[in-house]
Amino acid sequence: MAVPGSIGSGDGAACRGDGILRIGTIAVGCATLAFSLAYLHAIGDLPAPLDPEDIGPRRFPNIIAVLLVVLSLLLIAEAWFRGKGELVKDPATWRAGALFLLCVAYVAAVPLAGYLVATLIWIAAAVWLLGGRWLAPVTAVGFVAFIYGVFEQVLGVPVP
Repeated sequence: MAVPGSIGSGDGAACRGDGILRIGTIAVGCATLAFSLAYLHAIGDLPAPLDPEDIGPRRFPNIIAVLLVVLSLLLIAEAWFRGKGELVKDPATWRAGALFLLCVAYVAAVPLAGYLVATLIWIAAAVWLLGGRWLAPVTAVGFVAFIYGVFEQVLGVPVP
């Protein structure tokens, strides 16, 4: 037996509008599709492998881009054919949107602030956003120190 006001109870309490979540899901799918197509286009600038048997620098980004295109299309199709959408009153809904915007800001900040500084801020903000209030600075500093130590000190690979 369904609890009144719960998802699937049929009383409409958990549904806000007709298809608001569905339209939002389609919009996210379209945005992801646009991003993945732009990413796929940008991969074309990577050099081809010199040896035909070599994987080369394009292979892995191509796999990611194609998977992203396919998953975006599946998301759009699923939302399109689902029908009436239900909006769950859950704090995770706004957190997911905020985390997405935080990721977009991180991508924009890396070329400006550098990888280590942008990553430090991004991890601290993401952990704080996901509920680890006191853990945010500890996690961010620990992760950035680990990345710096492994890449710069142990492997000798410069971090941008």
